[in-house]
Amino acid sequence: MGIRVERKGDIFKELDMIVREIADDLHDDVKKRTPVDTGKARDGWTKRSSGKGRVVIANKVKHTPYLDAGGHKGPSRPYAPKGMTKPAIKELQRQVSRGKYKMNKGK
Repeated sequence: MGIRVERKGDIFKELDMIVREIADDLHDDVKKRTPVDTGKARDGWTKRSSGKGRVVIANKVKHTPYLDAGGHKGPSRPYAPKGMTKPAIKELQRQVSRGKYKMNKGK
């Protein structure tokens, strides 16, 4: 006996749209929170689909993890003392709990 679940129908399309909307919002927020000195770290954020229902947000700029940990190289340099990803995820969680991302029920 087995149960086969396939990604067909409107419900999966809606779920994929919600995932993309969440990823767009998270990408934009984390990018906005990234401090700018040369602009490399902020410009380094990418977003790509990794199969249906999956989106990967990444930054390959070498010093981005340091910035995300709250580091900086002196008082004159911009930095994010609370990082970028954790505050962006917290904000996303607040928006989810407020009901921003909903499926179109009854359609």
